[in-house]
Amino acid sequence: LAGNIGFPLCSVIDKIKKDDILVMEVSCQQSENIKDFHPDIALITNYSPAHIDFFGNYENYKRVKSKMFYNQKESNIAILNYENEDVLKEMENIKSQVRYFNGNNDCYLCDDVIYYGNEKVIDTKIVKFNPKDKRISLGLPTDEI
Repeated sequence: LAGNIGFPLCSVIDKIKKDDILVMEVSCQQSENIKDFHPDIALITNYSPAHIDFFGNYENYKRVKSKMFYNQKESNIAILNYENEDVLKEMENIKSQVRYFNGNNDCYLCDDVIYYGNEKVIDTKIVKFNPKDKRISLGLPTDEI
């Protein structure tokens, strides 16, 4: 867990191993300086006019906050808020696979399993969290991830 929540990314970057899963909260200010960064999975909830003073105008703010989505490849996943028209419009031409969330509980937890629609995503019993170094790992062989 790194970024705006958890540890600063710079304090854990040298500890990241090949098969680690890194969960990051990336602020729009951090996004301003990214060039090629494209997470395997990215989620966006909304845009907020609260940051216009930093970016000059709302369009520039949306562009900067969306950079990681523009950089994603076809094999990556973008999770978008289906109830936010600005998000949907800004993400119309991204290359990644798109999934949605909304207030209709498309994604939910039942009997320790996370589901998306009717599809089983992951059994939470295999997710291990090491509180000492804040590492999350899966109890699966690498080829099953």
